[in-house]
Amino acid sequence: MRTLRAATLIAGTLLSAGCGVTNMWSDEASDRAVPPSKLVDFNAVVNVKTLWREDFGGAGDHFLRLTPRVDAERVYLASHEGGVAAFDLATGREVWARTLKEPITGGPGVGDGLVAVGTKEGNIFAFDAEQGNARWRVRVSSEVLSSPAVGDGAVAARTGDGKLYALEADDGEVRWVFDREVPLLSLRGASTPLIANDMLYAGYDSGRMVALALDSGEALWEFRIAIPTGRSELERIVDIDSDITLVDGMLYGASYQGKVGAVSATLGQIDWTRDISSHAGLAVDQENVYVVDAFDHIWALARDTGNSVWKQEGLAARSLSPPALWNGLLVVGDYAGFVHFLDPSSGAFIARGRVGDARILVAPIGTDKGVIVYTSEGDLALLTLRAP
Repeated sequence: MRTLRAATLIAGTLLSAGCGVTNMWSDEASDRAVPPSKLVDFNAVVNVKTLWREDFGGAGDHFLRLTPRVDAERVYLASHEGGVAAFDLATGREVWARTLKEPITGGPGVGDGLVAVGTKEGNIFAFDAEQGNARWRVRVSSEVLSSPAVGDGAVAARTGDGKLYALEADDGEVRWVFDREVPLLSLRGASTPLIANDMLYAGYDSGRMVALALDSGEALWEFRIAIPTGRSELERIVDIDSDITLVDGMLYGASYQGKVGAVSATLGQIDWTRDISSHAGLAVDQENVYVVDAFDHIWALARDTGNSVWKQEGLAARSLSPPALWNGLLVVGDYAGFVHFLDPSSGAFIARGRVGDARILVAPIGTDKGVIVYTSEGDLALLTLRAP
């Protein structure tokens, strides 16, 4: 029954082909099969300070990872209601904002001077990153369920029907389309494609990781990081919905009810795997791979072998965000707006802060000015740490 118990902890929804969307999650603690762990007091080494705080849309009660994107000077945001905006990173001041007439379900993606978002109606919109002026709009085959990736002259995005589009960044012209069948039942959402070294990497609902030539869409290799098992469609879900990470020529990815693994980016050969189910995702530094599993336990795995280094169970069932690294610390958010700072070498708690009381669904983002946190209700904040 471990698989079914884990399913009750999924922070989102299941998308059933031809059967619509079935809600599997509530942020109300009283509705959960496994109650969230109570936060335990600890001696904070440093204090969390909020440098600025703004409000912008959010995802509401929709399971959408509308992860902010950051460059040296700005934070770019999208909201489910159709808002797209840029904020000054240092001050939180709004630089520009635009509103679409349809719900946003993927984005933003930032690069090549563009900000790109995808919508429920199956459109991809691109805006000028500097001023927010509309650049182009392209209709694709269905709802866009991932943040578009932007870089090397291309915009890439996944759609709900299993297609991966590569568009020209200049004008949105379709460069190529890669297609994979969608399982009968899968988690709602898709991992953000990764553009690097003239290649495009993507994770699929079948548990496969693929590498495609960015210019042509030719499949260079394909590897199944997780194999569906079990008698029911629910038990056979092995989605790779969390983002793939590339470090020193190795790709690190995780699947739900499957594995965490390291794969050669050039050859597609597996280096190691671990039987850890994750729908949240992972972060990687020079020493370890940090994973939030389906029970909201945080693991540190040795990057070169996958062996366990430590495991932190103090935030179990708190619906953690994907982990992030900032200033030598590991950072995760939870369902009640708390932000937890941990020691990456031991998993010990270092500090704790809070940004509103809504769920932090997307990964915090480390910058040279602090940590950007964005809640599902649109609370946007820049946090830093100060001595007591």
